[in-house]
Order: sequence, then C-alpha cells, then structure tokens
Amino acid sequence: MALSREEELEARVRMLEARCATLEKERDHYRGKFKECALERAWIHQTMTNISMPEREKLTLYAMRYESQNKTPRKDGLTHISSSDIAGKYGLSSDAVGKSLKIHNEKGVIDRKLEKESDGKKVTTLNLVALGEVAQKNPRAIDFSVEKKWGGLRKKNKTCEHCGSEELIIHTEIICTQCGAQIKNEWKTIGENNSEENNVSDGIISEEETE
Repeated sequence: MALSREEELEARVRMLEARCATLEKERDHYRGKFKECALERAWIHQTMTNISMPEREKLTLYAMRYESQNKTPRKDGLTHISSSDIAGKYGLSSDAVGKSLKIHNEKGVIDRKLEKESDGKKVTTLNLVALGEVAQKNPRAIDFSVEKKWGGLRKKNKTCEHCGSEELIIHTEIICTQCGAQIKNEWKTIGENNSEENNVSDGIISEEETE
C-alpha cells in the first residue's frame, strides 16, 4: 500500500532527525579529539622549549607520558612501563633510558618504583612510574639546571676558641731580621657579618672605610 504524501514527509523527517543525531555524536567525538590534539601539542611545545632539560630527558619524558596514556594504572597510581620498550621505540639504549629515569626520579619529575616479579622460572624487574603534577601540566617549569660552584668548596670561617665568635681580626706584621725595619703591618676584619674584609694597612683606616 502506497504511503500518503503526509506519511512520506513524516518518514523523511524521522530519517533526517536520525542523521542529525549521528552527526552531532560525530561532532562531539571530533571536538574531543581536537581538544586532545591541542593539549598534546601544547605539552610537547612546553617540553621542547624547556632549555634546562637535556634532549635525552625530553625524549624519555615524552615516551613515559605517551606509553602511560595507553595503559591502565594500578590502584597506587603507578603504571608498568618497560624500559626496553622505550629504548626500542624511541632510539635510545637501555642504559640511557635507565639513567634518564633515575634522573627524573631524583628531580621529582616522576614517582618511580622497581618491583621484582617471578613466574617460578625467572625473576623480572618491573619499572613502575607515575608522572608528577608539574610533568603533566607544566613541563617547562621543570628545572634541570645545575648550580655551579666557582672556585671549589669554600672553607669555613675560623672561630674564637673561647666564645665561638666568627668576627675576628687578622694581624699581619713583617719585620726585617737584619735592620728591624717594619715591612708590612696589616689588619683584616673577618666574620659572617662583614660582606667584605676591612683592611687596615700601617694602622691607618681610610675615610671611605670608616663611612
């Protein structure tokens, strides 16, 4: 039995509504995908523009982030990520990956735990990691710079053996043993409250030093 004109229009409307619903779902799906891509691009940009982070550590951090996204973490938040898998996929040696993971852990970039697992025949070490909040949200803020210690280790100031004070005066006097002439007569004030040493040569302090 042929449909009436009105029934044909109603069927057409239902078909269009179903198509619109499908397109809306696809729109929401791709909108979410676009947001994920934008966040991923921003994270990579922040990591690459961190001038204090070595290239190896950048690559290892990206590998850990990417691999952890495709796995389900344990109840403690840690995820099993194989060091050999990172080495094989990202062109690093297993030794380089191990050193990089250790550095990231020492810097507090990641939480890392090594666990032994046995199947009765062999024992395997599991590499369990979780990215810290800074590593996930603001990798550019991770500081890998090393403070340089110019001139080696600084010697501790001498102290008075009677009261423990570090504010002392060093008196240097040089006298000729032949004629008794005074060659040098210098006084130096040292101590934690003195940013610079106050020098007194031949018992005279300049006006600039007394201000």
